Amino acid sequence: MRGNMSGTSRGAQPPGPMQPMQVSSWQQAELNAARWMRHWGYADATARPGGPDSGVDVRAAGALGQVKYQAAQVGRPELQRFVGARPRGSNAQLIFFTGSDYAPTAVAYAEEWSIALFKYGLDGMMTPVNAPARLPRLPPRLPPHPPRQVSRSGSGTGAWSPGSVCSWHRSARSGTRRPTRARSPWTS
Repeated sequence: MRGNMSGTSRGAQPPGPMQPMQVSSWQQAELNAARWMRHWGYADATARPGGPDSGVDVRAAGALGQVKYQAAQVGRPELQRFVGARPRGSNAQLIFFTGSDYAPTAVAYAEEWSIALFKYGLDGMMTPVNAPARLPRLPPRLPPHPPRQVSRSGSGTGAWSPGSVCSWHRSARSGTRRPTRARSPWTS
């Protein structure tokens, strides 16, 4: 199922409308953000209020969320710290939530880094603030079929699943070739 941050999905029945959820604390704001991320297709989105502040408040396979429960507008430095909190080599979608506003410099930075910006109300409902927040997202999903063996030409073995892109790389340790897989963003 292709997730979409506006709450609909292509190729499947759209999820039901989100129900309001009162947001009157930072803990509720984080839980609400995780709830929305699950609604958008990140089924494993989890908030851990009260945990160490690592710069990421909501984690999911394929997305990371940062939640601010503050009266002051969010500036560029908060978004820069969020980008810095993303694990090295990760291509997870960054999603930022606040109950206040964003400074123009923050919105420009978010556009440059494709960070989806949302503003939540006290009723927990979300409003997209920038273009990345309105674009469809492709949350990761499990392959629909078990892997099948790929024909080999004597240089290695591999497995392929429908909708996967398979490439080969040489193992630094052994010098042998082995397959790597990534989801194709163009398959349903």
